[in-house]
Amino acid sequence: MNTEVKSLYGVKFHQMELNHIKALHFEAPGGSTVKSSSLAVYILLHFKIDTLGRIREDEFVLKPLAEQYGFHYSTLHKGFHELFDLGLLQYIDEHGIRYIQISGYDVLNQEGNLNYFILPKYILDSRVLAEFVHARDVSGIIGLLDLINSLSRENTKKGKFSYLLKCTTLLRKMKKTTRNILDWIKRISSLIKIESQEGKHRRKKEWTFTFVDDCFIEKVKDPKKSRLEANVRKEIQTALSRLPLSLSSKDIEDACNATIRDCLNPFYPIIKAENGERALRFMLLDTVAYTTRLLESNKASIENFGGFWRKIGRSFIANLLESLTPAMVIELRIAMKLNKHKLPNFIPEKSLPLA
Repeated sequence: MNTEVKSLYGVKFHQMELNHIKALHFEAPGGSTVKSSSLAVYILLHFKIDTLGRIREDEFVLKPLAEQYGFHYSTLHKGFHELFDLGLLQYIDEHGIRYIQISGYDVLNQEGNLNYFILPKYILDSRVLAEFVHARDVSGIIGLLDLINSLSRENTKKGKFSYLLKCTTLLRKMKKTTRNILDWIKRISSLIKIESQEGKHRRKKEWTFTFVDDCFIEKVKDPKKSRLEANVRKEIQTALSRLPLSLSSKDIEDACNATIRDCLNPFYPIIKAENGERALRFMLLDTVAYTTRLLESNKASIENFGGFWRKIGRSFIANLLESLTPAMVIELRIAMKLNKHKLPNFIPEKSLPLA
């Protein structure tokens, strides 16, 4: 059932990534070599990578990003290169294309691994992250990630929007003084609302933290459809990464959007029929597999990737009508009659089988 919800607008950040960063900073022999600028670039990359943790090297341009989010370009440039020294980033070459990849992300992001939290996009838009970099506050950024982790999980798993923390807990986690903690709280205030609960001593203080409204988006949520969309995107990104083609991020995004628009959306009502969700999942996988095979065999003659993907995909999708059971056809017709559901132009309604 569809429900209107307030959802965090952001990207995945895996628990193992946070654990590794903490170990590099707090447990490294001889002291930390992690810089605030390195963490800023590492966080920024999460908003640009694909599901395998990669972005083409020629598509990751730091200067406009620095200007957009309030960083000094030279600071980010230095932090970017330090990430390779820390082992957090690596270069990989596939089919003549060089990618920047977050080390180990492809393993962490496998289906079934739910040990992650949502990092809100507003951490960049609010320029909170830039403030921490200007202050060179590494433990402050780690403390912020810890807090976002707790708040995100409270929101996504329990439907709660606030989280209570004691001063002593923050002191222990960030290894800061009480005065530093108070400065840290001021610094995060444009991203997270804070309500103070006074104690007899500064160390006895408690705070209730809540994401500001700009961290959320209002949307109608359909868990089944969201899950299918995520599967489509991951399947396409994985399939295209194996091809010896020089594809941009825009090409891959176009392929994902076209498959969702031309296959998932038109046939989505069939999930109400018996085995409908399973059938739709196979329809999507078969469409991606077929289109990818033809891409590989025709790669020398492709001039317009997006146009080729849509043309081949649509010709295959139109033939999928024959695979629908009578119960699935009935659900499609009910949706078309009651909910004004429409089939795309390349699937004439008259071609829909009789139930």
